[in-house]
Amino acid sequence: MRRAFPEDHHLRLAGIAENFRRSEAEQRVYHLNDGQLLACLSDAERERHAALLTDWQAVCHVQPPPDCAADWDARVLGHCDAFAARAWHGPLTDAERDRLHTIYRAGIEAAVAAGRDARRPAMP
Repeated sequence: MRRAFPEDHHLRLAGIAENFRRSEAEQRVYHLNDGQLLACLSDAERERHAALLTDWQAVCHVQPPPDCAADWDARVLGHCDAFAARAWHGPLTDAERDRLHTIYRAGIEAAVAAGRDARRPAMP
């Protein structure tokens, strides 16, 4: 029963994300459609779900299309900025943010130059 109706926020969101991997013919984890499930979430959970769906759209491909590289980089840098702000226990200065973005871009350029999939998501 807990698998079908998890109480934990992250497990509910994982169940919703799994719906995108399933075909329409398969039975879903939930007996509710996504709209009904979203109605059960708090405003904060709905905002997080929307953000996760936006990120999911970016990483659902094995390799993002070339025309999405700028959007991909902006999303990754946004997550890096948020993580760094939490790690530093405060907002980043412009110099810190620029340094972080420079390191990321240098890593992307080095991986592309070496022929590696620089933007390939780490997915099972």
